[in-house]
Amino acid sequence: MIPDGNIVKEFMMGPTKVKICDDYCRDKTPDEVQQILSDIAKAASVAIRNASETAYARTEKPPNGGQRPTAR
Repeated sequence: MIPDGNIVKEFMMGPTKVKICDDYCRDKTPDEVQQILSDIAKAASVAIRNASETAYARTEKPPNGGQRPTAR
């Protein structure tokens, strides 16, 4: 079992109990908090871009319109 940290919010999502802790950013200077937020934003941006590119790639049709090649 994972030990509880400094829980700042607790709620249920269906049957799952979610606990939000601030251990990672607690006791940080404003500059350190800003760096953490910047790092999170960069990681989220990459994840969103990759998900978007993956979804777009799934919707592209092959040059032959998706038809199987015919034997000659």
